[in-house]
Amino acid sequence: MNKHERELFELVLGCQITVRIIPKNTTDGLGLEQQLQELACPACGLCVAVKSNEKWLLLEDVLTSSSKHGWLPATSCADKVVHYVLSQILYNMFEIQDVEMQEVFYDLPDPADAVNILWLQGKAIGFYTVKLKDSVNEATSERYAMDTLDTAYIQPSHRRCGHGLAMVQEFVSSRIGKEVGFSAPISSAMRGVLEQFLRDNPAWRESMWEVSGTGGDGNRKLLWLSLSAKRKLQDHNSCNTAGKRSRLEEGRPECSSTSLSP
Repeated sequence: MNKHERELFELVLGCQITVRIIPKNTTDGLGLEQQLQELACPACGLCVAVKSNEKWLLLEDVLTSSSKHGWLPATSCADKVVHYVLSQILYNMFEIQDVEMQEVFYDLPDPADAVNILWLQGKAIGFYTVKLKDSVNEATSERYAMDTLDTAYIQPSHRRCGHGLAMVQEFVSSRIGKEVGFSAPISSAMRGVLEQFLRDNPAWRESMWEVSGTGGDGNRKLLWLSLSAKRKLQDHNSCNTAGKRSRLEEGRPECSSTSLSP
């Protein structure tokens, strides 16, 4: 990117744009020949372009491919850069993590992870990554007990359009008859998607697990039972809250929780 283009960005955005070099050890899984670079404002974190393999590209151009549509595996270096932009740039710039909703920042996938990108009319709008069965957790040297969906993301402008359910269906479609996992913590939004999927597909209720670590014995819970238990707790708490509000509105003293029928 030449000096004139950088000055134009600074004029339009009102930011002091600088080149930020990403440490290569953080992007080894991308398979890039050169270190990834970002053109970004160090003060506000706004990023406008990335440089991969000696070529600067605007973020919009990175996320555009007129020939792609649907959930596709990320197999090329260009695909891996797409995932990087979605998970490490756009998400961090525009999303606010809600701890109570079990939302967290995304780690970059390990080299052995499977990465899938959702393309909609030539635009990359989401992704999910999978820890494959028997792959090694580098932190513990343990092997994953089953294929485990580790991270997932859909851009805010495309949520509530059925893409979450389509993602789960795409993930399990090639794993019929096998056990599959979903890494904890599972966000509240993802729990809602999984609950809807299991309501519509009861055959999967004994094969889908909430996984901690690598999902070995003692580190997994049957997802349908976990979701059902959480739903019952939420319903119980909602009933208690409604009951307390009603008693307060009627001017009667509150009863202790032990006086309520189950």
